[in-house]
Amino acid sequence: MAKNTYRILLAIFFSAIYSTSSANIYCTGLNNVGSHALWTASSINIMPTPITWIGAANSMTIGAALSTATTGTEKNVFYCQNPTLFSKAQTANPQVWVSPKDTPLSGITYTINGTSYPIFPTGIVGVGYILQVGSPDANLGKTLPLGSSAQQILNAPNDGWASYGFNYLLQFVSTGTLTTGTNFTVSKTIADIQMRDGATNVTTTVPLILNSTSLTITAASCSVNAKNLNVNLPSATVNNFANVGSTSIFTPFSINLTCPNSVNTYMIFTDNNNIVNTSNQILINSNSIAKGIAVQIKKGDGSLVSLGPDSPNINTTNQFLVKSNMIGTQSIPFTAGIIRTGPITPGAFTAEVTFTFSYQ
Repeated sequence: MAKNTYRILLAIFFSAIYSTSSANIYCTGLNNVGSHALWTASSINIMPTPITWIGAANSMTIGAALSTATTGTEKNVFYCQNPTLFSKAQTANPQVWVSPKDTPLSGITYTINGTSYPIFPTGIVGVGYILQVGSPDANLGKTLPLGSSAQQILNAPNDGWASYGFNYLLQFVSTGTLTTGTNFTVSKTIADIQMRDGATNVTTTVPLILNSTSLTITAASCSVNAKNLNVNLPSATVNNFANVGSTSIFTPFSINLTCPNSVNTYMIFTDNNNIVNTSNQILINSNSIAKGIAVQIKKGDGSLVSLGPDSPNINTTNQFLVKSNMIGTQSIPFTAGIIRTGPITPGAFTAEVTFTFSYQ
């Protein structure tokens, strides 16, 4: 399958404003000389540059990266004003935790080096983000995916350090079909970086803020000239269907598309009476008088259409290529006919299918 690859460059900067904390972690020196409360950054702000994406509307696999990963480090999230001092906890030991503010999307993840990362919503349809969080300390620190609950990234000794930092990796990923237009993410706090005295006592919190950014999408797609079609099959007699598997004469029909830009166009038919049906036989409606028959559709080359789920996603079961680099107005030819499936009861019948296009 032909495809174009585009690179999205994201530059992320941290801005921090510092303040003091009166929590249970404090800074001290030998013999408690120069003791003071642990200082903290008032916030950590992630400021992505605007993103531009150009491609076929359904060309991105769900859970695939929309950009290269961007990494960074903030050295002083929690720190002592005098770097010669060290931090202590009043009851246990200093620990750094990260607690998410959003709920991950259900059913999709992103993988880095074999580790699955939950994907969080950005507020833009089809776009999510993952965040890797960690401590810069090479010996005691951890690097983890931001998950659905608070996670510890550092468990320090009680005679701790003069400063505690924070590592991150941010990745925007596809969560569904991308649509043409310019959208803006909402500036919001996506996690709290917490200093704790022991495992449960949160002493102070620094919000991690994802600032607003724009995502401009040009997604190639086509328009269907008639979205509802009626195909009238000619009358047939029981004598035309001597055995199970016997078929009628097939009746031609077509679906017309207009594609402003060249795009690889795929298609799938879904049985309205059984959306998990992946056979090549469309069930007739339950209120039909006729029994013992089904409907089949053939492509222009005479091959039978197999049914599948109503989805534009890449590699959906029984999705088929209509035409590569489709452009302009095109007529897609099909035929429909009757197949005997069992003992026949004569009478009128109807059957319904939906068709879904995918632009890859």
